[in-house]
Amino acid sequence: MKDHSVREELVQHASRLIRRRGYNGFSYRDLGDLVGVKTSSIHYHFPAKGDLVFEVMRQYSEMSSLQLNAINADLPLVEQANQHMHSLRYDITLNEICLAGMLPADVLDLPDAVRLQLRAYFEMHEQWLDALLQRAVPERGQAYPVPTLAFAKETE
Repeated sequence: MKDHSVREELVQHASRLIRRRGYNGFSYRDLGDLVGVKTSSIHYHFPAKGDLVFEVMRQYSEMSSLQLNAINADLPLVEQANQHMHSLRYDITLNEICLAGMLPADVLDLPDAVRLQLRAYFEMHEQWLDALLQRAVPERGQAYPVPTLAFAKETE
């Protein structure tokens, strides 16, 4: 039981450190000081920093997916878009940058698995926006000047 709570605490604090300082802006020593554990304890749970960041991004993506799925498709399209934007702006209220907005600053240093997960995060949002824009075409009365998926990728 204790291992699980330490592991979760490591993930939560790492998430905050990344959103405030970036991938290269913190060390296991910084994280250990915040959680109150030795770096060897962090390595027990996450042998490499990439393993830790992968888990942080996995949980962030999972939370984002749940938020997207919770948006009621029966609401007016503008309200759905506002709810989507609200979930993306939440980090700003904490004086933190969106995790998926901060990690690309260090993209060349990210492990491949984290880069792939980051790409999947953006694709999830692109697909959601694409579906929203497709439903908006009848309300607009005309098609968009570009395919909706291309438009979704530009508005992301």
